[in-house]
Amino acid sequence: MTKSNIKILEDEIDSLFKTRIRELGYCEYCNYMHKKATTGLEAHHFFSCSRMSIRWDPDNMFCLCAKHHRLDSEFSAHLTPVRFIDWAKEYRGIDWYNRLWNKSIAIKQWPDKELVSLYEKLKEK
Repeated sequence: MTKSNIKILEDEIDSLFKTRIRELGYCEYCNYMHKKATTGLEAHHFFSCSRMSIRWDPDNMFCLCAKHHRLDSEFSAHLTPVRFIDWAKEYRGIDWYNRLWNKSIAIKQWPDKELVSLYEKLKEK
């Protein structure tokens, strides 16, 4: 598989994976605050998607409304990242954070066959 074909496949996997995360159907932060935002949902990587070991790990993802993902200056994953990290640790627990951190520092290279398999698995759902 050529590098350009791998990039296209990774982009397709990213798109399918984010769709699966949004299928949660509500913003996790709004829900935590006893509201239920169900529109404008976006997928947010907790640790950067450049960390290939957890790029497509559901534990590394949050389903957030646009406001809490990237728009709200009071609380959003991108505009107030320290507040978001503190909330995420409270929401999912310090054990979740430590497990994810340990997975995130692993070096991972995805062989072509694994990428194709992941793509097919995501398409099935």
